[in-house]
Amino acid sequence: MLAVAAVAVAAAILIIALDGHGDSGSRHGGGATRDGRGTVVQLAAGYLGVPVAEVRARLRRGETLGQIAASGKGASRIGLIESLYSARAAAVKARGLSPAAEAAELRTVRRTLIAQVDHARRRAGLVRGAASYLGLDEAELTGKLAGGHTLAQVAAATPGRSWAGLLQALLATRRQAIERAVSEKAVSAGAAHRALSRLRSRLERQIERPGG
Repeated sequence: MLAVAAVAVAAAILIIALDGHGDSGSRHGGGATRDGRGTVVQLAAGYLGVPVAEVRARLRRGETLGQIAASGKGASRIGLIESLYSARAAAVKARGLSPAAEAAELRTVRRTLIAQVDHARRRAGLVRGAASYLGLDEAELTGKLAGGHTLAQVAAATPGRSWAGLLQALLATRRQAIERAVSEKAVSAGAAHRALSRLRSRLERQIERPGG
């Protein structure tokens, strides 16, 4: 059962970090959140010393909590993770679990927080990455997609750009998150390889889909 649980945790981390729905109202290790990010956003805003509304607005634009932290004065992605972990860890330790159960719970908390800090909304991340590769303003690309164009069509109509190049550019940004998860031992190399394969298939469909 422990092996099954470990696989489930790894899968959840990849889904949240790479292409999941962090605002879906789910429950994560270390406590409930009102909207999938609620409590985490509040804690992050406290660490960063900025209004919660500002953090939420930047998340809606596609930034990750890690990126927001990295842009703040005296803050960092690692610092944010440790701040969030301290708050979650205190709650876990107050539950009076056995040493083994507490250690397992704390490992899950840290892995989940890393995933949440590195999570960006799927759609916003896709448009931002595609716009960067294509050399277009995000608003301009969004307008083309809203008009029924596919990303493949936009790429084909952009000098020096191509369907294949767009796919590789989009994969590169996601690959960094996956490789970071592997380096931080949040997921296994095998799980990361499978995630990349699924990611490629999904991106291929999105590139060909009208509206992105």
